[in-house]
Amino acid sequence: MQIEQTVLTGAPWPVSSQTFNATTARPGVARINLTSSCNTFNRQLCLHYTQGGRIVWLNTSTGRAGTATIPAGARPGTSVEIPTGPGLVSAHISAASTAPTIVPGAGIFRIS
Repeated sequence: MQIEQTVLTGAPWPVSSQTFNATTARPGVARINLTSSCNTFNRQLCLHYTQGGRIVWLNTSTGRAGTATIPAGARPGTSVEIPTGPGLVSAHISAASTAPTIVPGAGIFRIS
């Protein structure tokens, strides 16, 4: 899963994007990683902190659901492990707090 979301921040740039991805950490456990937070117009300019993200997930194979958060201010590379169980998982990512304005992202991935 690769999710890009646009974060409107006042400084140092008016628009940046955060990239999330998902992998299987171990059987039945997803690892959602916030890989980068970079300027949308110049992808070479990246921040050393992120706006974070609130993850709402649903295992469509089992019906299991939940939420997880990567907090605002976390460094790129920060991840969270979620016990989704095996199967097809859908995830929706939005702002971790009410401070930033984020265009939400979504993705579907399989956990073994």
